[in-house]
Amino acid sequence: MARPKKNDDKLVPLTVMLKKEHIDEIKLIAEAAELTAGKLARNCILLGLDEVRVMHKLGLARLVGSSRRALEKIKKKFNIETEF
Repeated sequence: MARPKKNDDKLVPLTVMLKKEHIDEIKLIAEAAELTAGKLARNCILLGLDEVRVMHKLGLARLVGSSRRALEKIKKKFNIETEF
């Protein structure tokens, strides 16, 4: 793992497990956006965190997990694939 740049010294590493297909997609999009895969992944996490913060402030934080599960069930039932 690369050492953070000096101005990023306050960043703390976090390990997440993703499917290879998601990693490949992150790399593909990062290359097109002229970003590192790590920077794009961090941006995606922070974007999602902003949405979860809003849900939490509205008292809807429990919906985050359940809505994801419900979405997966619907996609499976109707054989829906999400592709870009």
